[in-house]
Amino acid sequence: MLTHRHIERLWNQEDHRKLFAALAVGRAEFPADVVAELAGRPLATAALAVIRLAELNQTRCAVFPRLVNFLLASRDVDHIWGDVMTSAMVIRALRVVVSSGPVVDESCRALAALQKDDGSFPDQAVRRMTGDPLTTALVIALLGDDRTFADAISIDAALKWLARSAPSTLRNLVRVAGLRSHRLAA
Repeated sequence: MLTHRHIERLWNQEDHRKLFAALAVGRAEFPADVVAELAGRPLATAALAVIRLAELNQTRCAVFPRLVNFLLASRDVDHIWGDVMTSAMVIRALRVVVSSGPVVDESCRALAALQKDDGSFPDQAVRRMTGDPLTTALVIALLGDDRTFADAISIDAALKWLARSAPSTLRNLVRVAGLRSHRLAA
């Protein structure tokens, strides 16, 4: 198990790939294809570290506020953090710190605005891009139960799109992550 000291050491060494992979071990919402996609991204790593430290009740350790400040300082003018998957992770992490507030709520709405008419989400923060199964599954798994986000999107459309377009492993990601109020077709 990672301790806050181990997280801090790897963060200070800027070994984002190793830290992300270690933080993702045993987490159903981060199967191997998600880890391969996100490992090495400093924002995704910081977000997952914030989530894990909060789960461990270690929000008072020295690295926690540095991680949160890094996330807040990295938001772009469009109220998101680069790509869609990273933005979903950061929003989820910031919800751990502040349950509501203008930064997180604006970011939820900005991310929700990227949902395509078919229910999918593109991998980049450009709505005209085609929908991406991995991105859509992770966004729904991480934020599907977030009230602000869920009110701004069509979860049913996303789940139907995943049922048609995504491999069963990605559909299972949404199931395992706990979005139990919705059903995916087999």
